[in-house]
Order: sequence, then structure tokens, then C-alpha cells
Amino acid sequence: MRPTTMAIAAAAALAFATPAAADAYRDAASEVLANDSAFFDAMWGQKGSLWLTVSDDGSRRDGLGEYACLVLSFDTDVDPRAERVMVTILDVAAMAHGEFDVLARVPCY
Repeated sequence: MRPTTMAIAAAAALAFATPAAADAYRDAASEVLANDSAFFDAMWGQKGSLWLTVSDDGSRRDGLGEYACLVLSFDTDVDPRAERVMVTILDVAAMAHGEFDVLARVPCY
């Protein structure tokens, strides 16, 4: 295993040693991103699957997903790569109608 990979694995083991620590990270991440004007809401679909809702203006949304990965890296205590976070950008209008319209999927690893 490469030294970088071992460091990430060690950080993940320490950061997520308890379910409470993992929940605290997800709560903090959701709060940081939900308060960002680029997103309507931030929620975790399941472990490592972060859903962000935005208004669909027809443009590519990959950049917003990459931005979310950067925000998670700098504004929370845990590196999102350690949890292998996958950011999914969803259309807020479709969600309001019970539909799941994926605008982009971006891995933070």
C-alpha cells in the first residue's frame, strides 16, 4: 500500500472509529453545504452518498460537485476521501415532484 493510501486509511479508521463520529461529520458537512447559496439542500442518502439539490438551468453541474468536495475538505474536520464520498447533484424542482433527476455525480476520491 502506498504511504498516501495508508495515511488516508488511518485517518478514516480514527475519524470513524465510532458511529457517533461518522454522524457528527455527516451532520457538519450537511450544515456547511446547506448554508451555501449554491445549494438548496444537502442530505445523506446513505453512508458516503451526499445528495445536493440545485436549480436546473441546463448547464453542466460537475463543477458544483467538485466544489462540494473542496468545501468538505476545507470546512469540515474529516477528509471526504477517507469516507469515499460520492456527491450527487439533483434537480430541486424534480425532487419536489417526487422525481430523482440526477444532474451530475462526482466522486470526492
